[in-house]
Amino acid sequence: MKTLPLPFLAASTLLAAALVPGAFLRGEVLSQAHLLYRHSPWSAYAPAEQATNPLLSDPALLFYPFLTHTVDTVRRGTLPLWNSASYAGHPFLGSIQTAVFSPFTAIAYIVPLPRATVFISLAPLVFGALGMFLFVRGLGLNV
Repeated sequence: MKTLPLPFLAASTLLAAALVPGAFLRGEVLSQAHLLYRHSPWSAYAPAEQATNPLLSDPALLFYPFLTHTVDTVRRGTLPLWNSASYAGHPFLGSIQTAVFSPFTAIAYIVPLPRATVFISLAPLVFGALGMFLFVRGLGLNV
């Protein structure tokens, strides 16, 4: 069995990281939190002009709060079975949108939030490149 060349893995990681240079050069995070200005109580503090795409509200209103609930609960040593902050209560572990058992969610257990959102977004790109590499090698191409 051939080993994975580290130059390919390093190059794919650098290419993925090049998609979000602000995260590494200025410490920015991936967020659509500015969309919260459309809702109370943040609407009173909204800047005069802001470019928003309301179709991108799920990460700010659902996925990030779900991720913080998951991380907080797991760090306390329990599974997040229920979320009393959603609706009138929500069976959290059984919902597909919470991604409790996703290997990419595990990144947030190690890297602090909100910084973990950058690495959670880049990890599927790097693993996809790795899968593509292994697939091409499995076809017998010399890469």
